[in-house]
Amino acid sequence: MKRIGIGLLSCILIVSCSEDQSDGLSAIDSSGLVGTNMKLIAIDSFTVSMATFKIDSLAQYSNRILAGRYLDPDFGVVETKSYLSFYPLDYDIDENTVFDSIVLNLPYDGYFYNDTLKRQKLVIREVTEAIKPAHNQTFFYNTSVLPAGDVVGEKSFLPRISKDSLTIKLSDAFGQDLFGRMANDQINEVEQFRERYKGFQIAADPSDDAAIVGYNLSGTYMRLYFSDASGTDDASRYVDFKYTSVNGLPAAFNSFLFDRTGTLLSALSGNELELPTQQTQKKAYMQAGSGIVVKVAIPHIRTIRYLNDGNGVIYSATLTIGVKWDNARSLPGYVNVYIGNANNRLNNPVLENGELLAVPFTKINGEFNEYELNIPMKTYLKALLNNPNLENHGLLLVPHYMDATVSRALFVGPEITQKTKLRLVYAIFN
Repeated sequence: MKRIGIGLLSCILIVSCSEDQSDGLSAIDSSGLVGTNMKLIAIDSFTVSMATFKIDSLAQYSNRILAGRYLDPDFGVVETKSYLSFYPLDYDIDENTVFDSIVLNLPYDGYFYNDTLKRQKLVIREVTEAIKPAHNQTFFYNTSVLPAGDVVGEKSFLPRISKDSLTIKLSDAFGQDLFGRMANDQINEVEQFRERYKGFQIAADPSDDAAIVGYNLSGTYMRLYFSDASGTDDASRYVDFKYTSVNGLPAAFNSFLFDRTGTLLSALSGNELELPTQQTQKKAYMQAGSGIVVKVAIPHIRTIRYLNDGNGVIYSATLTIGVKWDNARSLPGYVNVYIGNANNRLNNPVLENGELLAVPFTKINGEFNEYELNIPMKTYLKALLNNPNLENHGLLLVPHYMDATVSRALFVGPEITQKTKLRLVYAIFN
């Protein structure tokens, strides 16, 4: 393969001198450049390779509750469960009051994925272990899970994202138990409360095929209603229980669950395994939450050093990747770009103007909703030419808000060259 790459560049040099525009190579008008000894050559025939792989685990820092479940034709079963704990910051319940009801209020935060026109069902269970990061950790991962016990509430509903919130009535038995312990001073300290009421798991019904919906964590609360036992005062009173961290550590997280059985991604297990586009019907896959990302490599780019005896530089470079969009599921807002290490871990972010490179999806055909990614490659390719250790690392394309959404995208593999290719302009000096 290396001999082919070197041979190709020899042809480029010959072609550039004759200004022939065959084979994807052409000379560019350089008359406007300062100096007369520079010539620009356009090259779009470099080999591009793409593969799909899965990052083992993703740290979570989001203020979003994600709950729901749906079936994706390309990614399989997509499901999220949320875990969170509550504590009453202030309350006054005397013995002359009686329990009325208890509810969980989840404010919509505007995010949803898949079909919100389908009815879905959320089930609330008490967790049986404290919601806290693992030993010596300060955060949760997308793969974190906790055991859950009794169902304390459920609701079937149609999401109304434009409304303020979703209210779920919790069981009277749960509310009576909580009310009695607080009214009788059996619970009056933080640790006592957390020891008995460790928190909730919020999950979709296992038969749902609807949507995943986002709720605002900091605005979520459980509300306990009670009233005067004598009936002389008919005013209803309540105590709010809100999410709080514990000793500065988070006490809430989202668990992402996926069943890819029967899909082209069924073989994905961890970052040791890559699925090249030749094995996935000329497609590469990306999905937030699951850690599924795209790896891109330009295996023969270093052979460009043989062009004109090394007397040249990369003038500009853009990698264009075609996007397969089914019009039913929104694309991620942006794609962030990293340089992976040898173990396919997010290593060094690619920066632009000092910030993480964020590449938007560009609509190229409004009538057919066709999109593409146009990734600036000049900085990365220059680094690759100067550092041979980067040659096998590749670029990792990661969806924006990786830890807080399930947005996904399918990309056209480099086998379909009219959709996906590297376009490079090389400046040579005579």
